[in-house]
Amino acid sequence: MTLGVIVSLVLIGLGFPEADPIAGIVVGLVVARTGFMIIRESTETLVDRSYSDIAAIEKIVSGVEGVDGCHETRTRGAGNNVFVDIHVVVDPALSVEEAHLIADRVEEAIKKDLPEVVDVVVHIEPGEKTPCGPGK
Repeated sequence: MTLGVIVSLVLIGLGFPEADPIAGIVVGLVVARTGFMIIRESTETLVDRSYSDIAAIEKIVSGVEGVDGCHETRTRGAGNNVFVDIHVVVDPALSVEEAHLIADRVEEAIKKDLPEVVDVVVHIEPGEKTPCGPGK
């Protein structure tokens, strides 16, 4: 923007007085565009926009050894700051330690395949094998 002001001053000095309002309009548009982009990005964060690819997350989770199913997958955040909350079904005969190790593997798998995910909360539930997916 400073360059635009300098160019405007040079053009006015060379006898082009209409350069000043044109430069003012250009600078105003740049400021307005930047403001709009800041507001849009901030709004997505403030309204806790959901990460859109739940199916990709559930596909990753279903490939983790020991996972018998998953459901209630929720995401929030935007850009490179996505948070995941997921319920994972495991064999009810597993010990708490074994179930916790599965939860750790689920978290690692999601973060490895989706680098924009910064935190994963895994809720372990004992139950029967069911496929991952909506309403399961």
